[in-house]
Amino acid sequence: MAAQALLRAASVVLLCWRAATAGTCFSDDFSSIDSGWISVDGDWKWSGGTVDDNVGNYGEGHVLYRDADYSDGYLEASVSVSSGQAGLLFRIADMPVAADYINNAGQMYYCGINLNWVRCGRMNDAWSEIWRYNTPIALGQFYDLGINMEGSKFTVFLDGAEIGSFSDSSYSSGGIGLRTYWGRGIYDSISYEAPGCAGSNSPFVYVDQEMSWTDAREYCRTHHHDLASIHSASENAEVAALCPVWCFLGGSDVDQEGTWTWSDGSAWAYENWDTGQPNNVNGPEDYLNMWGAAPGSSNREHGKWNDLRPEGPHTFVCRETPASSTYEIVVNGVMNEPLTVIGDAWAAGSDSFGSYITSSPGLCYAGGTGVCYLRWEHDLGTGDFTSTMNLVVTDLYNSGASFEFNYNSAWGSNFGFAGYGSLDVFTDGPFFGDGPSYHGNLASYGIIDGELMTLVVQRRGDDYTISVTTAAMGEKVVHTQTKAGDIQGLGLRPWRGTIRLYSWTVTTGLSIQGTYDADADDDSDDNSLVVILGVVIGVLLVVIAILVIMKRSKVAKPPQGHRGPAMVEAATSPTAPPQLASIKAEALGMMSEEPIAEAVPHGHVSGAEAAAMAAGEPPPQPSAGWGRRFASWRAVVEPPPPPEPEFEPEC
Repeated sequence: MAAQALLRAASVVLLCWRAATAGTCFSDDFSSIDSGWISVDGDWKWSGGTVDDNVGNYGEGHVLYRDADYSDGYLEASVSVSSGQAGLLFRIADMPVAADYINNAGQMYYCGINLNWVRCGRMNDAWSEIWRYNTPIALGQFYDLGINMEGSKFTVFLDGAEIGSFSDSSYSSGGIGLRTYWGRGIYDSISYEAPGCAGSNSPFVYVDQEMSWTDAREYCRTHHHDLASIHSASENAEVAALCPVWCFLGGSDVDQEGTWTWSDGSAWAYENWDTGQPNNVNGPEDYLNMWGAAPGSSNREHGKWNDLRPEGPHTFVCRETPASSTYEIVVNGVMNEPLTVIGDAWAAGSDSFGSYITSSPGLCYAGGTGVCYLRWEHDLGTGDFTSTMNLVVTDLYNSGASFEFNYNSAWGSNFGFAGYGSLDVFTDGPFFGDGPSYHGNLASYGIIDGELMTLVVQRRGDDYTISVTTAAMGEKVVHTQTKAGDIQGLGLRPWRGTIRLYSWTVTTGLSIQGTYDADADDDSDDNSLVVILGVVIGVLLVVIAILVIMKRSKVAKPPQGHRGPAMVEAATSPTAPPQLASIKAEALGMMSEEPIAEAVPHGHVSGAEAAAMAAGEPPPQPSAGWGRRFASWRAVVEPPPPPEPEFEPEC
């Protein structure tokens, strides 16, 4: 009986565990080796927060994947190629032991990048290309390659921008992975998000009440944070999964026609308009709506945006927490954000690393003082941010360059690379405690003249981390510092030499928004295992308690002739039966020490009552304590237990 109960409990645990892990949100920043990855060919290496693989022979493809059941959702990885191609595998239905991607490719989808294109296709033992987007890809530069999966439709994103879509219904779910083909691919991070998946800490809340846009905004500001703002394809998919018909969102262009803004003040950096929208078809339509999935909106594409009048009424989606915002200041050599340029026009150009904007060395030196600046005068206050620059500094031996802060309303705090003899990394200015202070030779960080580097400046609270990533050395933390105060702008300053700036992004609000990371998922898995162990142990304790009670009940049973009502009569008669009189009163008194105040069921006799009757005394009154827990036997035969119900596991 106990064994059957334990097996049934274990079955419930396993069923619930499987239900809880299928399709969970997942991310990995590759800071350490995660045992969840399976390698198929190749020598995958973890180093400095990246994982990479180099495939040297034609026709070879190496794979690192996770065997799980992922279906709809948004998959994204930060990936770069130095040769060949690299990308993402998804909905892996069958993975061969050896991944020959010409004749034995297994069954899955693949999207990847190459020097000249982004392409996607289906593997069904052999490779079949389905879709291609021609665009230059800079070797050695990281790109965010994203795939939004919704049934048989797949939408492809590059650095957050939608670049196309394709449809195929061959595979509905499966694993996800990384793939390199005839070259070297480096991956900085990967994440998968599904609407409502286990472990998701969604910032969005659907409100099933119909209101005008203005009333909906007021409701969200009162009960949550604000109407929903959307900043990525994954967030759009998450909101679309919540929206059943038409839903108001937090966007509007009521202040200036054609200039859309979010009501929570976050940056307008992502759009997903339906074809022909916005169109003001019913007069001024200045408020944002998303098409839902239910009948009645079936003639519109689910998840796409439309402009509406404010009256509605419609249901709506709120945001629980402030949104993070990504500002793409420079992308592929194009200035997307307003920049203050001092002393130089910053010309355009391109090379093997991609398109860039560049300073001119002749204009950046006058009378011994550098006069060239490129400044993003944006008030970041005391909030969290991450600034990421991909750049090359040339002629380092005779020049230098620095990243500049506007700290507490004053420019002039620099983190830089000093050439002109010293060849060191340095800090200087009020933010860094004046200076200059030197932090080691350039070569110790892998900084090489004319080679691409990624410079990341990150603030979390009052803690700053500055790191440099190069092909030679990977990621190196150069400087950390704790400093309170406002940041009102970020900048770049060449000194004598030339800076080529390929891209510059700044993301804000990270600590408020929260992100998925490998450690958080590991903690979640650990907690789930603890819950499972707790359930199993609890079942064992219950079974043991039942067995103990059954054994004690057998010891306390009267002779066969005394059952049910006869025993009740004996309990109320002046003379106790000889069986009860023979029980040692002192033993019963010890068992009933400090009894718990609880009612004895009708027709049952407690140990304390039996002892009192044996001594010819009135029964004791119950009081609080522990003794009653150990005197839980009853001097009666319990009725037979009811038949056990059909076993139906519930999670």
